[in-house]
Amino acid sequence: MEKYATIKKELLFWFQYNKRDLPWRKTYAPYDVWISEIMLQQTQMDRVVPFFNRWIEYFPNLEALSKATEEEVLKCWEGLGYYSRARNILKAAKELRTMGFETVPPYEEILKKLPGIGPYTSGAILSIAYNLPYTAVDGNVRRVFSRLFNIESAISKNSSLQKIENFAKDMLAKDTPRDFNQALMELGALICIPKFPRCNECPLQKVCKAFQEGVQHERPVQKKRVRIEKKQATAEVLYYNGSILIRQRDTNGPWASLWELPWSFNSENTSKDELLITEINNIINHKLLKFKEIGSVNHTIMNTRIDLCGYFVILPHYIHLDYPYLWVSLQNLQKYTFQAGSRKLLNLFLSEKDIIPRIEG
Repeated sequence: MEKYATIKKELLFWFQYNKRDLPWRKTYAPYDVWISEIMLQQTQMDRVVPFFNRWIEYFPNLEALSKATEEEVLKCWEGLGYYSRARNILKAAKELRTMGFETVPPYEEILKKLPGIGPYTSGAILSIAYNLPYTAVDGNVRRVFSRLFNIESAISKNSSLQKIENFAKDMLAKDTPRDFNQALMELGALICIPKFPRCNECPLQKVCKAFQEGVQHERPVQKKRVRIEKKQATAEVLYYNGSILIRQRDTNGPWASLWELPWSFNSENTSKDELLITEINNIINHKLLKFKEIGSVNHTIMNTRIDLCGYFVILPHYIHLDYPYLWVSLQNLQKYTFQAGSRKLLNLFLSEKDIIPRIEG
């Protein structure tokens, strides 16, 4: 179709002069593209780049990654969240090496069977790394198409998703799928953004149906958002003789096997100080002598926002505790991978270098 040809021409021209300088775009190495795509799932680009660079320093290729332990991989991933992504990367790397591959292969049937790789990631690897004619429809692309063709049904409906997939297949530039797919994603990330699209800067403004009808701010149509539940919690930095007490999560849930400070949710009828005393007694059966509030941090997990208040507590003597608890020296804390709330509190605690003499004095 003539309209499709115009869209492709304008989009590719715009991308040529506006694409971002990203580390995995220097060579489009399949391994690099794979890692970047997994990191970009549910994470903004500006946060991903430094994590990607660190990852490549630690695990520069498939072989190096396949020899890593889960603990090493999680530590390198620390701060990106959604740790199942990192676990799946490691599993996939080991499977590929077992199959004899030295990098991520250009075979859709193999890619889709690997942990953590679905239709989108498979299409992204094949088109971006290998320049093969596969679609790669992510959230940015869905938003672009929902406005470009003024899709009036909810973007999450199967019928809407199928329409968009069909548009992507029909429009795919088979001679330059790498640039075309990236151009769509880039347009969605930089210009056709949520809520307030920059239509005056858009190369597709003249052919955008939503813009022509003045409804670009209403597209894509979203289902009613799930309300974020807010909860209060209290955490303890239990200190004795240069070490603090941490504990490891079990192997289930979004924080599986990560480390954390002892913490618990507040009840409506209990003050933070009362909860602190109760929590300490539950762990070590000891009455508190000295404690000080460190501060509060917040983090969101699934549909829950947790406001976590931290206390620094000095114990008068050593108390032995079995696993999952562990005493760790302040110097060795960086060796452990913590869930987000605990890491934020620890950073807050460690930034107050004089807190120990102040509370002891």
